[in-house]
Amino acid sequence: MFLYNDLMITFSVGRKLLSGNEHSQNSGLCVIWRIKTNEELDKLIKHKNIVNHIKAQRLSWFGHVQRMPDTRTVKKIFKWNPLIKRSQGRPKYRWEDSVKQDICQMRVRNWITYVQDRGKWKYVVEKAITFSR
Repeated sequence: MFLYNDLMITFSVGRKLLSGNEHSQNSGLCVIWRIKTNEELDKLIKHKNIVNHIKAQRLSWFGHVQRMPDTRTVKKIFKWNPLIKRSQGRPKYRWEDSVKQDICQMRVRNWITYVQDRGKWKYVVEKAITFSR
């Protein structure tokens, strides 16, 4: 394991995420960074549709947060509403809006009860991976 921005990451995961070439110098480790090619990224996500993969991950996290008790800090932040007014004009697009749009596009009815049942919500997340309009 190594420390990267105060996060503990295993070497195998770190190599996948950071794509560094390691060179040893005197007493430490020197990493030379490079940008991954599209082919390397495609292999990393195992030839899946990246948009659907991101939507599935977003839905998975949304379900996790919805099932949390209201006392958890993450849930409090998710439900938090600022006390100030929004500026005039078109409202900013929020993360929750994109999740609800994904749910509507997939035509999931009564998602509030689905999200409480892990098995049903897992089916919705798996459906998102293969979903096409």
